Amino acid sequence: MSIGENRIPSLDGLRASSIFLVIGCHFAYSHGVDIRNPVFRVLDGDLGVRVFFVLSGYLITTLMIAEQEKYGNFQLKKFFIRRSLRLFPVQYCFIAFVYFLTLTTPATVPRCSFITAMTFTKNYACGEWIDGHLWSLAVEEQFYLLWAIAFALLPRSALIRLALGLIAIAPMSRALEYALGSRFYPWLTSNIDSLMIGCLLGLLAQNRSSYLARAASWHPMLMRAVAVMLIYVQIILRQELLLGKLTVTIGPLVQNLCIAYLIMSLVYSRQGITYRVMNSRAMVFFGLISYSLYVWQMPFLAPPYVYGNEVQWFTKFPIDLAIVFCSALLSYYILERPLAALRNALHSRKEPPVGRIAAEQKLEKSAI
Repeated sequence: MSIGENRIPSLDGLRASSIFLVIGCHFAYSHGVDIRNPVFRVLDGDLGVRVFFVLSGYLITTLMIAEQEKYGNFQLKKFFIRRSLRLFPVQYCFIAFVYFLTLTTPATVPRCSFITAMTFTKNYACGEWIDGHLWSLAVEEQFYLLWAIAFALLPRSALIRLALGLIAIAPMSRALEYALGSRFYPWLTSNIDSLMIGCLLGLLAQNRSSYLARAASWHPMLMRAVAVMLIYVQIILRQELLLGKLTVTIGPLVQNLCIAYLIMSLVYSRQGITYRVMNSRAMVFFGLISYSLYVWQMPFLAPPYVYGNEVQWFTKFPIDLAIVFCSALLSYYILERPLAALRNALHSRKEPPVGRIAAEQKLEKSAI
């Protein structure tokens, strides 16, 4: 999801929408906005993370297919190096900053929280407000490991079957977490449908792009509105029914399918006000810095209890939002952007051409 990797229309705008949902939700919590407030219903952080996951599955699969087609193979080692350069520097700088806060403010963070943050296992243990949002990065890292190995070893047909099987597991995993008393569903298996639906969309885009384009062109304005409506129906049901069994298991699956439709629609049907907004300069810019925005937000969008019920100057509005934005800018220009060039360099491999051209060259050599 770096510079140079994403030139697919609308994806940056969708990332921007996602981070606005997440930051808006955390801002509401940190400033004590009533959960019944209509604004809170719109600014749903879970939805923002879900959009990130579907986007991640779609884009990563698209990139892996492009690499395999260009070079004739997919190199796991270089993939993991690129992902590490993408995620690790910003996250470890943030962890160091959290440690600094424990030395200079009343904030306390247990040792296990640092351990799970550094090992990308935050989705299974030890999440505090100040770093609990790292659970989604843990899910993504675990997904990269699983999907990249599968992609390197399995044919496309088997990948489709694997994705469908994992999608079927997710509602059962959420039901298990619900039965265990959880009202927050961070396990990889509980979020794997978001990622796999994105992966399926990426796989279909390879051989069925004409079908996707045809589906996206059918009344796009109406269908986008229907998709958004279905997404928010699940949110309202979840809030009103207090996480009832149906909304826990099936609700996120419905949302994921609607998000995948919106991605397909905005990528293949490049028309309408929604498309123009998602590809506006402002939305593209916020999409580019969305990863840093996500990582750096929580210490500043924090309720008073995080700092021993002492209100810190940097958690007051509008200072909190200004610092979140400035921190993200610094993180993007100092860490993300320079490392993007290194990641892109790892894509540049000098290898013999593949496919028909390589076969023709081989025939020419044998004839000589």
